Amino acid sequence: MNQTIFKGIKKNLVQSGASGECWIEELPTVLWSLRTTLSHNTGETPFSLVSCADAVLPAKVGLPTWRERGFDEVQNSHVLKEQLNFIDELRDKALFTMQKYEHLMARSYNRRVKAALYELEEMDGKPFPRTWHASKLSKFYYKV
Repeated sequence: MNQTIFKGIKKNLVQSGASGECWIEELPTVLWSLRTTLSHNTGETPFSLVSCADAVLPAKVGLPTWRERGFDEVQNSHVLKEQLNFIDELRDKALFTMQKYEHLMARSYNRRVKAALYELEEMDGKPFPRTWHASKLSKFYYKV
């Protein structure tokens, strides 16, 4: 997560041509974008998993759109309370999507990895003449 934040700040600084000292000004923008971007393995935004609502970007709040014109505060609070009843279902769906994604990744990984014994050999490819089992080794202490 920290690496993603660092990459986002670096990208914004390079695009704006600013110096490295003003990274703190870019931090809220990067954090907001992380909260409102769909996660690949859950299929939901972190914001929607917490609040069960879609995020409205700050740039779109000032523009008069149909979404803001039809806003009724009483109806909105009622709808939000109803949506909170479905937040567990949304989280279960995200958990199922994440488990499916992990299963696909594990299957892809296991397809490429083969179980085999490792034969000890020297740098030139010759096998060691006498190998030993780890259980036969004992601790050895130097006497001073």
